[in-house]
Formats: sequence, structure tokens, C-alpha cells
Amino acid sequence: MATLFDFAFLDNFSSIFVLLFIIVAIYAILTARKVFGGNSSLNFTIAFAIGMIFIFNKGAIDAIRYIIPWITFVIIAFVMILIGITVFVGADPISWLKTMGYMGTWYNFVFVISLVIIALGVSNSVGQNVGPFLGGGNESISLAATQAAGTGDVASDDFSQNLGATLFHPKVLSLILVFFILSMAAMYITKMG
Repeated sequence: MATLFDFAFLDNFSSIFVLLFIIVAIYAILTARKVFGGNSSLNFTIAFAIGMIFIFNKGAIDAIRYIIPWITFVIIAFVMILIGITVFVGADPISWLKTMGYMGTWYNFVFVISLVIIALGVSNSVGQNVGPFLGGGNESISLAATQAAGTGDVASDDFSQNLGATLFHPKVLSLILVFFILSMAAMYITKMG
């Protein structure tokens, strides 16, 4: 039955949308930064070449499909926060952030969130196939066989389960706590000196 909001056919064109997104994003970055002196034809040629490299890699397309909605969400959230500052403070948000000393913090926050989203997108699309014992024709050990052998539970076929089991293992959590304590100690020691 045909419906008004049936967009399943757009899945066939998603690779084209990814190609257009990559071309536009790379072209915008090259044009804004004037990496090649503002030569727009060279910028477009490089953006098109990078887009074509991405379009022939299924893992890269899947990563971009995962990344685009989350980056869009971060941008919309950032704009909504700036609008909220304008409404509640009554000042220009950029100048207010600069006078309060938060401008560099905002840039760093958005940069770190973007890096985390990119890392999650890449690990979500190619995570289970990276490494000498996972994917790519190599057999990975089943979860039941690993638990029966008593060697742990991070050799399953599910990358998310493996990552979660690794990150929340008590040894990894204690290592993170030790690194946090060491970084705080180093910060306070250098501040005192």
C-alpha cells in the first residue's frame, strides 16, 4: 500500500547523499581555510576526488551515515544554546561568551564532542572487522566458547558488547581512575610551582 510518507526508496540514493555531503563539506573547509590560495576549481577537484574515494568504501559510507545525524544534533544544540543565551542574557552570545571567557571552552567542547562522534561512527562501521582475529574471513570465537574456557567475554561477534565489556572491566576502570588522579596531581603540582 502506498503511503504519503514512505521514504524507503531514498535508501537506494543514500550513497549519493553521502557523496554530496563529503564534497560540500571538504569544499567548504578548503574554501574557508584557503589552503590552496582560494582557487575554487582546485578546491572542488580535491573535494570531488576525496568524495569519490569515500564513495567506493562501504565502511566509510556507513561511518558517514552514522556521523551525520549526530553532528547535526550537536550543531542544532549549540545554536539552541546560543539562542538561549540571547533570550535570557539579552546580549550577543558570541561577545557574551568572549567576555565571560568561555569562547575557547565552547570551541574545545564542540571539537571533543565531534571527535567522539567520529570515533563512534568509525568503530560502529568497521570496529568488528579491525584486527588480526576479527572479521575479514577470520573466525572469531563465540561468546559461549569464551565463557566456557574462562578467558573472558570480549571475543563475541558483537563489537558493541566487546567494547562495553572492555571499557567497564574493573582493571580498565581502575586504570582510568589512576590516570585521573595522576593528572590532577600533576596539575596541582605545576600550579603550586
